[in-house]
Amino acid sequence: RFEYKLNMNSTRKSDRLYVKENWMRRKYLDEELTLQEIADICGVSAMTIRDWLLRHNIETRGRGQRGS
Repeated sequence: RFEYKLNMNSTRKSDRLYVKENWMRRKYLDEELTLQEIADICGVSAMTIRDWLLRHNIETRGRGQRGS
């Protein structure tokens, strides 16, 4: 049996913070949050966050790495 949940709280593009490049840069680069931490804030998967980092041309860190 396959089940899934839809997150109906963030259906509009303007509500999805990860769509905003400046917000993503601040959270990922400046605050050094992990993909999972950002995903938890946004109510999406870490892979969704990874996809949007790539769309915003933000280079991702290696697994388990924070900052420099």
